Amino acid sequence: MIKNKILIILFPFIIAIFIISLSSCGPSIGSHEKETDTAGAINETEVSEEDTEETVEADARENSEEVIAEAKNGSSLKNKIAFTSDRDGNSEIYIMNTDGSGQINITNNPAADSNPDISPDGTKIVFSTDRDEFFNYEIYIMDFNGENPVRLTDSMGLDMQPRFSPDGTKIVFVSERDGNQEIYIMNTDGSEVTRLTDEFEFDSNPVFSPDGTGIAFESYRDGNSEIYKMNIDGSEVTRLTDNPGNDSNPVFSPDEIQILFQTDRDGNSEIYTMNIDGSTQTNLTNSTTGEGAPAISRDGTKIAFLSANDGNFEVYIMNVDGSGQFNLTNNAGEDNEPSFSPYERPSDYGEIDKASPEDKILFASDRDGDYEIYIMNADGTGQIRLTRSDDSDTFPVFSPDDSKIVFTSFRDGNVEIYMMNKDGSGQTRITNNSTTDKFPSFSPDGSKIVFVSDRDGNDEIYMMNSDGSEQIRITENSAVAEYPAFSPDGSKIVFISNHDGNREIYTMNPDGSGQTRLIDKPGNRVTPAFSPDSSKIIFASDHEDDIDIYIMNSDGSEITKLTETFGEDWFPSFSRDGSKIIFESDRSGNRDIFIMNLDGSGIVRLTNNTATDWFPSCYK
Repeated sequence: MIKNKILIILFPFIIAIFIISLSSCGPSIGSHEKETDTAGAINETEVSEEDTEETVEADARENSEEVIAEAKNGSSLKNKIAFTSDRDGNSEIYIMNTDGSGQINITNNPAADSNPDISPDGTKIVFSTDRDEFFNYEIYIMDFNGENPVRLTDSMGLDMQPRFSPDGTKIVFVSERDGNQEIYIMNTDGSEVTRLTDEFEFDSNPVFSPDGTGIAFESYRDGNSEIYKMNIDGSEVTRLTDNPGNDSNPVFSPDEIQILFQTDRDGNSEIYTMNIDGSTQTNLTNSTTGEGAPAISRDGTKIAFLSANDGNFEVYIMNVDGSGQFNLTNNAGEDNEPSFSPYERPSDYGEIDKASPEDKILFASDRDGDYEIYIMNADGTGQIRLTRSDDSDTFPVFSPDDSKIVFTSFRDGNVEIYMMNKDGSGQTRITNNSTTDKFPSFSPDGSKIVFVSDRDGNDEIYMMNSDGSEQIRITENSAVAEYPAFSPDGSKIVFISNHDGNREIYTMNPDGSGQTRLIDKPGNRVTPAFSPDSSKIIFASDHEDDIDIYIMNSDGSEITKLTETFGEDWFPSFSRDGSKIIFESDRSGNRDIFIMNLDGSGIVRLTNNTATDWFPSCYK
């Protein structure tokens, strides 16, 4: 059984039994480096669900000389998928655009080449091949265009299924050099080979976690193929799946919240997703033919996979919820083992890196089922989802240099504070306790984050370094303290407290001293924020019945009402240049994001849908 399985792994075109072949095709991890240049996405030719099938298929089949020249002469792979195909008579490695166009054979070798994986920077491809001795597979690395292949392993046993680490310095792989299939790790030059597993039954298909600290893999050690994870030194092995079917080909989502895998538990092979602890296992494909070998794009929005839906094995792509399935390859040969490259952002992202600092607004919306964080242009166009979790992500705030976003999430069972890159990649938990941490905000230099926690019994204000270290409490009283925000000059923190009876606006020094009440009126104030020059404070208040937006001097004088509506206006925020105010309002019947001038005039609605859009944050 094991030898037959190996044979199928090494010769993807020799496929007699679909379930066995699917469970043997190495997955192509798309969750490598999660910085801006190495997050994955569908390019400008991304398949739209509104396009007709005929138009999409015609576009996807176009092999232009321009695409070929780009692949052969560029400096790295961008917006590409690497895969294996036997369409030219033997197993070769190909690349194509993420819409299926521009399919190019980059190995052109009479031997069998398989298991491609693209490096996080897009400059290299690692793969397995028997070009030095028939059926003695070794691991090679080559340039992204197929040139300069270099042999990395040299053993009597089979070496296969190589996968890059997120930082591109290590390769995890499978080898039979010690008598049975085990998982090994080595440097990308082939040095320092270390064995990680030691079991009688075989272990295979290893993939790194996006943070590089763990490895997911499949193993027969408990009687059938199940998914496991372990530390990168092989310690703390944990079984994630447990059912009579075969579970295989794990791949992490870029945010490290979920693991994709294939399973035949429903009678034929399907692609499932589960939480990283193995819970909430869900079928994504639900087909009668069988799918497998999932790979996820670097931004977590698309899944490439293998399917026999059209009669033979082809590479398909779909949305992360299983919708929008589309055949990318469509030829008489067997195509499989997809792997995503790094990417350049799609046009609908709004060219975020090239945009001016006043061009973006963050907000939270439940338009896709639960609260997620979105970004859009200042005119409301280009609305893009940045987070994808099973629970609510809210209250996003840009760092002062616009490179990071701090936000609040329920994804781990209670409210914690997370950090991510500005494109949504690199989502990292920076607080970790059993209570609620919320309302984060950066210091002007980006080195600190002020936030609210009830870890000591009631909501108090805390401060920590931007990496989550050195968390200290800076307020201490029996009342609620919330919505803290630094003044841009760094001298003060504005916040809300009810220790004088109702929710009022206070300021204090960054160490918690010098707490001063700014307003003494009936009603409650919420969400205060300083103007860019620290001279003004904007806030929401219900002291005239409805919740409206107000502005005042930073000493509490000259309070002016800016909005007048029968609904609720709140969560105001200044633009970076201080010329505009963004806020959330339900004046249109549901909560949407609006923008207005400093005097309350020129109100323009930026979002318009039946869902709730709120927690707007100042422009990028």
